[in-house]
Amino acid sequence: METKNYFQALSHIDKIPVGMSAYLMHSLKEYRFKRQGKIQAADPQAIFLAYLQHGSARLYAVDRETHEQHTVDFYLPGNFLPLPAPAGHSFQADLYIEFLEESTVLALSEKHFRYLPKLFSECTLLYHKMYSSHLLSQISRMIARENSSADERLMQLSTSRPHLFNVASVKDLASYLGMHPNTLSKLKGNP
Repeated sequence: METKNYFQALSHIDKIPVGMSAYLMHSLKEYRFKRQGKIQAADPQAIFLAYLQHGSARLYAVDRETHEQHTVDFYLPGNFLPLPAPAGHSFQADLYIEFLEESTVLALSEKHFRYLPKLFSECTLLYHKMYSSHLLSQISRMIARENSSADERLMQLSTSRPHLFNVASVKDLASYLGMHPNTLSKLKGNP
């Protein structure tokens, strides 16, 4: 199990004490997910501080009333998957993570995730920084989506994350870009 990239990515979020690094090194496990494997993001049953080592995933919301799916974000290797929402937060939709291809994730079990803050007080700050980072990323993306045309959004995605066009469905990409799937198909067809 290769953990070097995990710790580099973690250190970009916050400085990790040596003891905490040793604990994480001992506690990390490798999880494999098949294509179209799903976990509930609001309450992941097995994985915490999850780092996508190989593969790709999408975060999507299912509206509780209409049961429509809305793609919120995509994750590529080197990304941490979102943490569960802090206690007391409720959403009008259920959040899920779907793996778009065979994927490998490095993560902690719930037991270690819950025990870590008891051993290392810095861990709570790390959790908050990760949660805030994901939230700010979503807000930034929503603002950019509102202030750009469909062509600009497609161009930005195709230059920043071209791999997604090979693994994600047109419907999921269109949902993420805030456009109808037919519009996306037409835009992709025009050079």
